[in-house]
Amino acid sequence: MEADAEVEAPFPRHEHPPVKMSRRRAAKYHLFSAARRGCMQCVRHWVETHADARAWTSDAHGWSAADWAKEAIEEGYADPEALQKVTEFLTNDRSDDAVIRYMMKYVTMGTSLPSSLPPWRE
Repeated sequence: MEADAEVEAPFPRHEHPPVKMSRRRAAKYHLFSAARRGCMQCVRHWVETHADARAWTSDAHGWSAADWAKEAIEEGYADPEALQKVTEFLTNDRSDDAVIRYMMKYVTMGTSLPSSLPPWRE
């Protein structure tokens, strides 16, 4: 599924719809909204069901879900402990999707992939 595909909330009681109606059909904005609210259950759902979810970025400013969680910590938007756990989960660069981000960096630059994986995956 693509980040912009239409979605339904993974857990009805944990629905975190994006504020803007135009973004409610994009999976990535549901992830960002859950990250901003510190909902680990929903964040984990999006990351586990979409291999590239940690690499999703907002259309306007290029923010990732981790960026949204960090911003929420700074603003005191939700429970700081929950937000910190979400941030740590989203920034775990030793995960398999870190390899995807690493490879996508080369693809978007239009260069060929390196002959080996990042040092932590070799």
